[in-house]
Amino acid sequence: MTAEAQLRETGGAPSVSAVTMEWSEPWFWALCGAAAALLLTMGMLGMLSGEIAPDTASYFITETSSNPWGEMRHPLYARLATWLGGSATSPGYVAIGQALLHAAATLVFYLGVRATDVGRVGAFVLAIVALFSQSSLYHMRLVLPEAPAIAFLLIAFAGTLAASHPGNRFFLLLLSTAIAAGIAYLLRPTRAARHCGTAAALVSVCGA
Repeated sequence: MTAEAQLRETGGAPSVSAVTMEWSEPWFWALCGAAAALLLTMGMLGMLSGEIAPDTASYFITETSSNPWGEMRHPLYARLATWLGGSATSPGYVAIGQALLHAAATLVFYLGVRATDVGRVGAFVLAIVALFSQSSLYHMRLVLPEAPAIAFLLIAFAGTLAASHPGNRFFLLLLSTAIAAGIAYLLRPTRAARHCGTAAALVSVCGA
């Protein structure tokens, strides 16, 4: 019996075998192998040792500020990075954490695509493209919020795809998707210069 037939018989709620179908697929485990090989290669090349970027210090101002919510940067990324040993001058284990998050988001994306009845090969190809995304690979080693923001956006996209299928639990997926998208929004790389420029423009207009 196919997963689609099982969904019809259970009134739209996926059965246990339908939910766990992806876990027994060889293409899913091939994706796990590709992700593991990518992380191993990056580790051997020293890309997971982390690197401080010019904007890194601006995100950690919130850790020492008396009013972290009033700073230009949102304090969420600095708090998460601090838990991984990161700081304005030391990358800690931030790059490793961001790499593991990226790999996990790719696997979740594969499951989300498969939940929409996309074929195994098609889902694998889409997930591989996401796994080797140039933007993710570039920002993964930097102590910056771009990499985790992309990862959570990928998770939110997977939830959106899964929720679009009539046989899946829409409200549960909608909640998880909203949480992932909200975290991605909070992790977005804000631009202090842009905000300052906007404020200066408003002041000049009001002064005029």
